Amino acid sequence: MKKHIKDFILMQALLIIAFSLLLVVCNEIGQKNNKGLSILLSCMSVSCIHEIGHFFSALICKIPIYGMGFEFRWIIPRAYTKVNLKGISKNRIILFYLGGIIGTGILLIILFLFNEICMIDTTYIQMIAFLSIMINLIPIYKNDGYYIMKHIKNFN
Repeated sequence: MKKHIKDFILMQALLIIAFSLLLVVCNEIGQKNNKGLSILLSCMSVSCIHEIGHFFSALICKIPIYGMGFEFRWIIPRAYTKVNLKGISKNRIILFYLGGIIGTGILLIILFLFNEICMIDTTYIQMIAFLSIMINLIPIYKNDGYYIMKHIKNFN
C-alpha cells in the first residue's frame, strides 16, 4: 500500500474520533458551561478537515505527499500535510493551498445543514471553521492566504 494512502487512513481515523467526540462532548459539556474542551475539540476537527482538503487537492494536482500528522503548536492543536512543491506549476500550487480552505468551507456548509436537520448544537465548530477560513485567507502571516498571494504576485 502506498505511503500517502496509509497516512490518509490514519488521518481519517483521527478525524472520525475527533468529530465523534466533538458531537457527543460538545453537547454534554457545552450544557455544563465547560466551553474549553468544546473549543479544543472543535479546533482539532477543523484542523483535520482542513488538512484532508489539502490532501485531496494534492492528489488531484498530482503533488507528491510525504506525510500527514497532528501536533500541538504552543497550545493550539493543528494537523499538517507535508508535500514537495519543487517543479510544480503555479496553478497547481495555488489549487493545493486553496484545498484546505475549500475543505473547511465544505465542513461549514455540512455543519450548518446538520445543525438544522438533527437539532444538535454545532455552534463552536461552526465558529472555529468560519474563523479558520477567514484567518487562512489573510495573506499577512505565512498561512494558506500568504502562499496563494505569493504565487499569484511572485513576491517572497
